[in-house]
Amino acid sequence: MASETISVTKARERLTALVDEVSQQLSQYTILKHGEARAVLLAAQEYEALLETLDILSDSKAVARIRASLDELSRGESLSFEDVTGEPL
Repeated sequence: MASETISVTKARERLTALVDEVSQQLSQYTILKHGEARAVLLAAQEYEALLETLDILSDSKAVARIRASLDELSRGESLSFEDVTGEPL
């Protein structure tokens, strides 16, 4: 994901184009005011993905299940699609 910084003044001038760019190219902009980072412009789908990731990571039981699953995979303890469904992939 491309990330750039832009002043709030330039962002205001180019807002429509910036919104189109972040939504189509999944880029992001850090918006500066008086040289300080004040906001980030990113695609809505990227924002939703971040919120979902935070939600999962805040659930200690889910994180434990993910870690256990990764450990099983590293030990070769996995099932194929066919093993689970009885149908070939």
